[in-house]
Amino acid sequence: MDRVLIVDDEAAIRLTYRLALSSAGYDVLEAPNGLVAVAILETETVDAVVSDVTMPVMNGIELLRAVRKRDPHLPLILITGDTAIETAVAAIEVGVFRYIVKPVGATKLIEELGSAIREGRSKRLQHQIYELYAAEGGWVADGPLLAHRFEQAMRTMWVAFQPIVSWRERRIYGYEALLRTNESTLAQPMDFIRAAKTLKRMTELGSAIRAHVAQEIANAPKGTRVLINVDPTEIEAGDLLSPSAPLASSAERVVLEITESAQVEHLKDFEDRIKQLRGLGYQIAVDDFGSGHSNMNRVLDVHPEVIKLDMKIVRGVDKDVRRQRVVRSMLDVAGPQTSVICEGVEYASERDALSRLGCDLFQGYLFARPGAAFPAAAFEGM
Repeated sequence: MDRVLIVDDEAAIRLTYRLALSSAGYDVLEAPNGLVAVAILETETVDAVVSDVTMPVMNGIELLRAVRKRDPHLPLILITGDTAIETAVAAIEVGVFRYIVKPVGATKLIEELGSAIREGRSKRLQHQIYELYAAEGGWVADGPLLAHRFEQAMRTMWVAFQPIVSWRERRIYGYEALLRTNESTLAQPMDFIRAAKTLKRMTELGSAIRAHVAQEIANAPKGTRVLINVDPTEIEAGDLLSPSAPLASSAERVVLEITESAQVEHLKDFEDRIKQLRGLGYQIAVDDFGSGHSNMNRVLDVHPEVIKLDMKIVRGVDKDVRRQRVVRSMLDVAGPQTSVICEGVEYASERDALSRLGCDLFQGYLFARPGAAFPAAAFEGM
């Protein structure tokens, strides 16, 4: 017997739903608000949740967020008298299975619930298959499974920001925008990007990331920049070159990161497109500098304003003389006009060693973890 949790602050409505669903063969649990519902879900297993949106203590959208943190596949149907588009958008972004406007008859509720439960079981099965492939070192390279996961990831995509600090001045220099999603099978950014490339949807993903950043950047602390990774295929496609692109109005605060390992050798107009981006106000960064790939010279030919030292060089630099020599050489290659950011700084000893070598800009867990826009950085006690 399928089990359903009904969440509504009106006892009469809960009773109506209970009678309808019980007569259809469902085992029914009840909660008067989202907070009680979360407590029930801690100890009880259900096949679906049916919830009102407007409730005291914890509303339906907040409940949905709490459910998604615990279980990305549990079907949740939201029923509401609020027809505002903002409420519907919020529900969809968090991952609602169904969003129904009142009044809802018994037949409609039973049909939607049955459909949601079947869909939830299908998603859970797909997730189990995906995990099986992943556990065996495989990758679901194409087909509806990967496409479905990518769609889920795009719907729940968000952007985290990690501070980059000037240690000498004890201030935040800027923030790196980092891709995130609530889709568990593509939660690792590289898996998400890999899926986008496999499905040939990298430009779509890049555009979505930049649109998210464009919405947030006005709230960034004054005087800071935002660094965004850009795939070379996006530069080739020209999506960034439009003055009407979402980020164009904030271009002077944006640094576009191009990884040293990127496949740029086949891009005939690479340098010209970089010039066009600079003409719009963007600065250019070389990411993962020193990762050992063969594109270093061509990427450096664009004379980046920023170079980010690969964390493999930074890690353990305080104990490794060879790494220290490499950092000195990289600072010489960068020159005094280029800002150098050391990625992956986790220990004070690494920070101090890099500082003695002449580095000033640091990014890593020692100062702050990635978070919602825009997290503070820790300088005290260091």
